[in-house]
Amino acid sequence: MLNRLVCCHRPFILPRTGHLLSDLRNQDDTSLCHHKNKRPLSSEIAERPKDDRYVVDPNQKPKTNVPFIKNLFSGKFDKWIFVYPELKTTEEVNQLENFVQPIEEYILQSDSKAIDSSRQIPNDIIDELKSYCLFGQQIPKEYGGLEFSATQLARVSEVTALDGSIYATLQAHQSLATKAILLAGTGEQKERYLPKLASADKMAAFCLTEVSGGSDLASIESRATLSSDRQTYHLTGEKTWVINGGQADIFVVFAKVKVPYGDEEDESKVTAFIVQRGFGGVTNSPSHDTLGIRGAEVCTVKFDNTPIPVDHVLGGEPGNGFQIAMDVLEADRHLMGSSCAGILKTLLSTGLLHLVYWSVLQC
Repeated sequence: MLNRLVCCHRPFILPRTGHLLSDLRNQDDTSLCHHKNKRPLSSEIAERPKDDRYVVDPNQKPKTNVPFIKNLFSGKFDKWIFVYPELKTTEEVNQLENFVQPIEEYILQSDSKAIDSSRQIPNDIIDELKSYCLFGQQIPKEYGGLEFSATQLARVSEVTALDGSIYATLQAHQSLATKAILLAGTGEQKERYLPKLASADKMAAFCLTEVSGGSDLASIESRATLSSDRQTYHLTGEKTWVINGGQADIFVVFAKVKVPYGDEEDESKVTAFIVQRGFGGVTNSPSHDTLGIRGAEVCTVKFDNTPIPVDHVLGGEPGNGFQIAMDVLEADRHLMGSSCAGILKTLLSTGLLHLVYWSVLQC
């Protein structure tokens, strides 16, 4: 058994939370001693007698924007601090684990070094990711997506993050560009683009950062000018550090436009646009030499008088770009934590395997 463990090319994987949940529920009290040092699951805690002060109804949604720290000074304690998000039933946990397991195995078997050195994810890997609908995790089912919850997204990100280029490609597509259309797009824009984005027939990129001002929206220099017939915007500007910039067909681009401001002169306001590469005037540089995500094709994208129909203003109204950008950037921050957790679990399992191997050699 030990030889089989040591000679295996892929590291053994520590038990995942989903497996622990189903295993613990099926074990008797004597077998639970093996997990006595584990942090108890929230579902187990819920079965224990509690002080009434800390009892919450998991079927009720917590209030939003409650100032937790502020309330502490006034003697109020938010009981939702003890509620950990998890799937409702064991069946849902098992379904998610069955979905995640083959993805994890496939990514661990992929040649991450070759992806990084070639600066491109091979088409067969992209096709495999498409077959799992990983580009449409957040998109509603009515548009062909999976419509995953935040908990499900976090679990999937644990395994997709095992390859930096794959993770960056997926996240730029779905958590940035697609997310912008999900949050702010009109009904027509969603109908037009979400099905193509869910199937990854069209790849997407998020164009915000510029060389002169970084991600500071107030200092962006990209400009979009409305034509005299008021039917087309002409976009000119340059965006850098654009993940998927070399392979994207659809871009969510932020630029300043002149909008009416009462009786005063027009004011420049940040506006988000949906731009297709086929509109013309869109070019990109070769991939930048990044660390660990070279396969994600991080490029500089240039827009040279690119014509954009007025119905491609994201949300339908100019001037809402700042709020759209903030909403998008804040929406999926939790996935950074779960992705790091997935990487750390694999590092821990690999380290333990190394420790066992050398311990046997010293005997």
